[in-house]
Amino acid sequence: MASRDDQLLTNNVDSRQARAYSASELVPCPSCSRANPPTRANCLYCGAVLGISVEALPTALSYPPAHAGGSDFATGTAPEKGTAEGVVHVVAVPARSDGSEVSVETAQALNLAPPELKSLLSARVAPLYATTATEQAQAISDKLRSVGVEPITISDAQLNLAEPPKQIAALAMNNDALTASVRRAGERVSVPWNDVVLIVLGRLYFTTTEVEKKRDKSKQVLDERQLTTDEAVLDIYSRADETGWRIRAGSFDFSCLGAEKKPIAFENFRALADVLRRNGPHAVCDDSYVRIRVALNKVWPLEARAGASERRRTLTRDINATATITDNELQFTRYSRLLRFLAPQLQNDAQQS
Repeated sequence: MASRDDQLLTNNVDSRQARAYSASELVPCPSCSRANPPTRANCLYCGAVLGISVEALPTALSYPPAHAGGSDFATGTAPEKGTAEGVVHVVAVPARSDGSEVSVETAQALNLAPPELKSLLSARVAPLYATTATEQAQAISDKLRSVGVEPITISDAQLNLAEPPKQIAALAMNNDALTASVRRAGERVSVPWNDVVLIVLGRLYFTTTEVEKKRDKSKQVLDERQLTTDEAVLDIYSRADETGWRIRAGSFDFSCLGAEKKPIAFENFRALADVLRRNGPHAVCDDSYVRIRVALNKVWPLEARAGASERRRTLTRDINATATITDNELQFTRYSRLLRFLAPQLQNDAQQS
C-alpha cells in the first residue's frame, strides 16, 4: 500500500506534468527535507520555497546534500550521480556588495533569506548555490546576471577535495622561508615567504549527539546528550600547492612564536596569524568564514555521520547507545579551496585596492 506521502505526491502533481520521477530527480525541501517533484516551486507538505518558479526555469532547481560532490575525505563517500565532476558551485567573485541590489525573489531562487544572501555577498568570494546538475547551475547563473551579479561556476573536482591538506604539527621560520613539520608523516616541507599566496582563517565545530534507547520492541528513548566543541583553524597555501597546510589550534606547537608565545591558545593562534601576515608580503589573508558560516550552511548543508554504537547493561535494563557526529570540516575545506582556486584573481584585486 502506498504511503500517505506517496499519495500526496501523486494527487498534487499537475496533470500536465504527471509522471513518475526517479529519486535523483526529486527535489528535497530545504525546510522539512521531504522529496518533491522537480516541477514544483513550493513544497507540497510545508509550503517552503523550493527554488525559482517553473516559468522562470526550464527545470526546478535541486538542493544537494553536503556530501554529494568529490570524495569526502572525512567519510570516504564517493560522488553521487549527477555531473561527472560532482557538485557544481555558482560563485560571485569579487563579491564585496551590500546586497541591496538583489531582490527577495532572487534570494528565494537561491534558497536563501535576504540577510543570508547579503552576508555572503559581503565576502571576497560568495558561494551562492550548489547543484549536481550543470544545467541548473547555468540557469541560476543566468538569473544572477539578469540582476547585475556576475557569477562563475566551479566544480568539486576543480577544488581537489579528494586530497586532504597536510596536517601541520609545528613551524620554523627565518627571514627567507617557512618550514612545516607534517603530523605523523615525519615530513618537513618548506616554502619561501614570497611564494605564500593565501592564508585562510576559520573555526571547526564538532557536535556529538548520543541517544540511549531501550533494547526492546518499544525502542523508547531514555536519554539524549549533546556535546559541542570548536577549534580555531588556519590554512596556508603557496604558489605551487593547491591543497595547502592546515594548522589546528588544539594540536599545534606554538614554540615558533618565541618571545611572543602566550599561555592561552586563543592568543597564540591570533599571534601566529599576525606573524604569517607580516612575513608573507604577497599573501592574501581571508578571515570571512566565521562571519558567513551560518549563511553557508544553506548553500553547503552540514550532514551528520554515524559514530560509535554500543550495547550497555544496567541493573534493570539493556540499553542501545548510538552516536552521530556533525562537523563543518568539509564545508570549511570547500571554502578554503575555493579561495585558493581564485587566488590569482584575489591577489590582483588586493593590489588594485
